[in-house]
Order: sequence, then C-alpha cells, then structure tokens
Amino acid sequence: MRPVMETGPLPRLVDHYKMANQAQELVGSLPLSEFARLCATVSGDEEEVHLRLAFSKSDHNRTHVSGEASTAVTLVCQNCMSEFEFELYGLIDAEIVADEAELASLEDEQDGLVSTERVVALTQLVEDELMLAVPMIPRHKEADCPGNAFQPETKSEPAGSENTHRPFAGLAEAMKTGKKPES
Repeated sequence: MRPVMETGPLPRLVDHYKMANQAQELVGSLPLSEFARLCATVSGDEEEVHLRLAFSKSDHNRTHVSGEASTAVTLVCQNCMSEFEFELYGLIDAEIVADEAELASLEDEQDGLVSTERVVALTQLVEDELMLAVPMIPRHKEADCPGNAFQPETKSEPAGSENTHRPFAGLAEAMKTGKKPES
C-alpha cells in the first residue's frame, strides 16, 4: 500500500521527484479558482477539485503520475442559455519530462508534462484533463432542458384519418390488370 501524504486541502506545489522516489499518493482537494484556464470556460469558481494522484518512478527513471480529478461546474446550456450543473471527471496518466526532446521520445499514447524544476504545480498536472472533459457544446439532457419546446409525438392515429383522400391507392392494382383507375 502506498503512503498517503495528505488528505484535505492540498499544497499548490509538490516536489514530484521526492514524491516519486517515496511512491507517495496525494488525496485531497484544491479550490477550482486555482485552475485559471478551466475557470475561463465555466461559470463560477466556488467548487473544489477533488484529486487522487499516485507518484512513482517510470522505467526511464522519470516521474510517473496517475490518478483522477473531479469537480462539479456550472455550464451554460447552448439550447436555452440557462445554467446547469455538470460533473467533470478526468483520468491522469502522465510522465514528467525535463525537456521537449524527452517529450517527443514518449510513446504516442503516453501523456507528458515538461518541467525543468523538481517542483511542479498540481494544477499543471490535472487541468488539461479536466478541460478535455468539458463538453464542446454544453447542453442539458434533452428531457431536462427548460427551453426545449420539442415534445415527441405519440403514435396514435390522428382524428379523421379514415377519411383521408389517397389519390394513388388503386394505381398498383390498376397497372397489374391493365384497367384505367377511377378518379
């Protein structure tokens, strides 16, 4: 079992090298207001971002960070332009590298973060994953949208359907028999 360093409010900066050498895990929260780019895309910043991050050494002696981040945000529905709550959730799986050359050498499916310092901001580790979880076009669920005027029609027959004029109703039969259809 990994040693858990912290629960509750987390520090803004951590020594990723030390955390990886000790195989530590962080569990706690940061204020949403610390995530400047994310706050620019959502309404309000009163919530907390809940984190669980595990630090370890990778095969190439780099810091590997894995875990998850989640928070509730307020978005503006693009159908009705009213606000609604949305749960963001992101999985973190990244290696911290020293420069762009190391970043380019990572496998295609591996995420990376360039940090020339031993100390890294926790927001740097998780903000991109949370930003990717924000819907491109935020909307309520169709049934929950107050501005949704669409109501699905029922499958019942409309009134008076037995008297509907069907001009080509006898055409197929008339063509088979060679008779001229009645008008």
